[in-house]
Amino acid sequence: MAGVLCIIYCMPIPKPSKKEKEDKYIGDCMSDNQMGKDFPNQKQRYAVCKTTFDRAKKAKASEDEEINWVDNQEKGYILY
Repeated sequence: MAGVLCIIYCMPIPKPSKKEKEDKYIGDCMSDNQMGKDFPNQKQRYAVCKTTFDRAKKAKASEDEEINWVDNQEKGYILY
């Protein structure tokens, strides 16, 4: 039950900036005071930080692919 309450009342998880390197983000996320309170277990906190970074990176890659697709369509390229 405590986990469910934490999900409702926890502060937002820090988000990586677009060009932030993984090791810098993980270090900042792990040392964040609120993250330490919300996730006192270091392994759990690391898992949350790593998952957050990986999801942000994946979302950025998808965004970049879509932009490249639109750019190529506008130039008249057909990609197979």
